[in-house]
Amino acid sequence: MSQAGEQTNPPSGGGEEETTPLSALAPDAALQEESLALGPTHVSASPAFQCLDQLFSTGKISGTKAAKLKASFSLLHDTLKSLTEEKLCLEKEYESQPKPVELEKRAKALKDSSEELRKEVSQRRQEIHSLLEDMEARHKLMTREQRELDHKKDSIVNNQAELAQLLSVPGQLGKEIERINRKKMEVEKSKAALDEQLSEVAALQKMTEARCRSLEEEKREVRRQVEGRRAHLEAAEREHSMLQKEQEMTKEKEVIMMGQ
Repeated sequence: MSQAGEQTNPPSGGGEEETTPLSALAPDAALQEESLALGPTHVSASPAFQCLDQLFSTGKISGTKAAKLKASFSLLHDTLKSLTEEKLCLEKEYESQPKPVELEKRAKALKDSSEELRKEVSQRRQEIHSLLEDMEARHKLMTREQRELDHKKDSIVNNQAELAQLLSVPGQLGKEIERINRKKMEVEKSKAALDEQLSEVAALQKMTEARCRSLEEEKREVRRQVEGRRAHLEAAEREHSMLQKEQEMTKEKEVIMMGQ
């Protein structure tokens, strides 16, 4: 079998190559597409190349013609292969595309997921709001505790300063104790004097209460005497009035008797 690039001598009797009608048929494109779909096959092993080689070997076509036809067939083969691959890619892409039912399911799932996400976002916002309020309350509490701590620190510093001052003068504490003891003795003396005064006041109060009771009794006695004297006075006045009336009646009788 001759190769595709081999040249043949031109037929005798003329300077131009005669075009010999081809008796072999070109391979069907559907068969080529099917062969491409079955798997990769080298183009030189295709039936078309074998047919061209057969025509060339029998002298029905020249080497140039065979080479051009092989080049055209190779281009057609590559084009079919590219189209087949593109078709397969499109089919795979179409198969990978979601169907309407699946799209509806995905849309519903996405809607449900969005609703859940919205609820979760709302819940997270509430949690963040609660956390912010809690943080603010904790901050206020910490600020108040910090102020109290600072106050306690100041008190400790002042106490330490006072303690250092006391420790710097060892005899001052003893003198202070002596002064306190003297003050205590003075207070005890004052208390004893006050207790004595209270006793005297209590005795005087008892005497006063007894005198008050005596005066009250004397007052009642005087009232009884006054009432008795008033009764005698009223009786005397009544008696004087009766005597005066009797005296007037006696005078009237005397006047009557003298007139007779």
